Amino acid sequence: MNNNFERHIDGDLPVVVDFFADWCGPCKVMHPVLLEVKNIVGSTATVLKMNVDKNAFYAN
Repeated sequence: MNNNFERHIDGDLPVVVDFFADWCGPCKVMHPVLLEVKNIVGSTATVLKMNVDKNAFYAN
């Protein structure tokens, strides 16, 4: 697993992780919801997206 991902998980902030796949319809619906969550919580929490097919993550 990516060390950067582990750094976020082991950090002091609460973390929301969205495990998604590009082909997953419900996963696509969650993207704007997670953006709104990030807008609300700001820098008090971390929102990550983990692509399960590519073993890649994206921090918002």
